Amino acid sequence: MTPRTPFKRLLEPSEEKAPILEPHQFKALLLLAGEGLHGRRNRAIIWHSFGSALRVTEIAHLKVRDVLDCNGEIKAMGTLPASYTKNNKPRTFVQLGPGLREALDAYLAYRVQNGLQAGGNPNEYRGLTPSSALYLARGDDGFSMVRKLYIGVDGTQTEYIICSSLQNLISSLIKRVGVTGGSSHSGRRTFATRMRERGIEDELIQALLGRGHPNQTMAYIGANLDRIRAAQATIYADL
Repeated sequence: MTPRTPFKRLLEPSEEKAPILEPHQFKALLLLAGEGLHGRRNRAIIWHSFGSALRVTEIAHLKVRDVLDCNGEIKAMGTLPASYTKNNKPRTFVQLGPGLREALDAYLAYRVQNGLQAGGNPNEYRGLTPSSALYLARGDDGFSMVRKLYIGVDGTQTEYIICSSLQNLISSLIKRVGVTGGSSHSGRRTFATRMRERGIEDELIQALLGRGHPNQTMAYIGANLDRIRAAQATIYADL
């Protein structure tokens, strides 16, 4: 059998260079992220990076309705609109890991208890406003994002969105636990590595990273939810 080239076709060049966190480093990261006034929020953000392989701008774009169903249950599988994603195509993501679900539950409970965008129907979305940003930066506002224009060597212009404050938050937390060169890309690379170690094939990892064809990935991921759930349950089982 021909050996697989590490991360070939799975990650973008910038992500391939990001350091992979070992389990003890990730445990330290979660402890650090959980400190302070925004601890519940930051811990859930870290889990969405390392447990759902979401990019920074995708995390910043998330709305309450993207992660919860109408009954207030955390979705096992959700869809990001094209406007959230880097390639302007809808993307499927999973929320199966027990750590992620516990952290998200704790953060949402904090929002409800403190009345943060909790003016919705009390019988839907846990009483939270479904269209509100999931992760709040200041008061009832989400993280700010700005549009940038990239001009290629051939003169081609491409517009993209960045969220520097959230990117800096994640990178800073990773570096503070002693991970040299730690960046916001570490979550996606660590996710891909751990799923591969659990026997998940490259094609499915690619779909989970949002690199597959959007018309195919939802059905493909849905058909493999039990395998993905079993793999994610063991990735950080000792935390």
